[in-house]
Amino acid sequence: MQFRNIGLLMAVACVVASCQLFSSILHDDSVVAKVGDHKLYKSEVVALIPTGLPEQDSLSMARQYINSWASDHVFLDVAEQQLSPEDQDVTEELENYRRSLLRYRYEQLYVAQRLSWDVSDEEIKSYYDAHLNNYILDLPIAKCRILRISAESPHKEHLKGLLTTSDPSLLAELDTLSYVLADKYVDHSSEWMNLVDIGRQVGVDYGTILSRMNRNYAEVDDQSGRLYMIYFVDYMRSGLQAPLEFCRQSIKETLLSLRKRKLILDLEQELLEQARQNGEFEIYEEAKK
Repeated sequence: MQFRNIGLLMAVACVVASCQLFSSILHDDSVVAKVGDHKLYKSEVVALIPTGLPEQDSLSMARQYINSWASDHVFLDVAEQQLSPEDQDVTEELENYRRSLLRYRYEQLYVAQRLSWDVSDEEIKSYYDAHLNNYILDLPIAKCRILRISAESPHKEHLKGLLTTSDPSLLAELDTLSYVLADKYVDHSSEWMNLVDIGRQVGVDYGTILSRMNRNYAEVDDQSGRLYMIYFVDYMRSGLQAPLEFCRQSIKETLLSLRKRKLILDLEQELLEQARQNGEFEIYEEAKK
């Protein structure tokens, strides 16, 4: 097949998507598509379509699969015709990929069987203290409460008073009233969040929140006539040392990653040593020079 045949083959791929072909899928096990010498059978297509789908969805999924199949074979046929035998020889690449894949799979199995997922508070604190310079805030963070109400709500001032209090009984009242008087109420007062994530919750960028802040309170209105009231229980600007609690999960993931890496390195050394002891691995004197 030469390049001049590409148009014909692409036409075949388009014909494959015709309604007449798709209806044949439902009635027999015949060939439903053909590209060059490659054939696609009804059973291959049907096996990929989940049961219980509406007929139109099934036909749409079949159409997508058949066109994808045809496109793959169009390119494959052209590549096999146009590439030299040397360019088509992928034996070395396949063997390298096979080795890498088998190594990766064994490493994952080995690690899964031996990795301890428990990370103590002492380990986290020790790592944090030893790497303080790695935990400088690049964004402001805050603990906050967020309430959304109608911008015209007559209860705004009362709810603001409840939102900004530290009295547990008044906070309990806020929690109760928010079900009736507010569209949304979320309490993040016990967790640090960066202002980008807080901004996502109120639909603005964090710079807008900063521009609306008056001490520890901010209001952000949206185009639908709703008002976000944000009370910052605690706040830290960027450039400061991040608190340990804010870094806890990140440090835990780092420690687990280091454990995994150590297990793999130890495995590598252990296998090499075993190979030496068994006489399976030897470096000849000429290679040492």
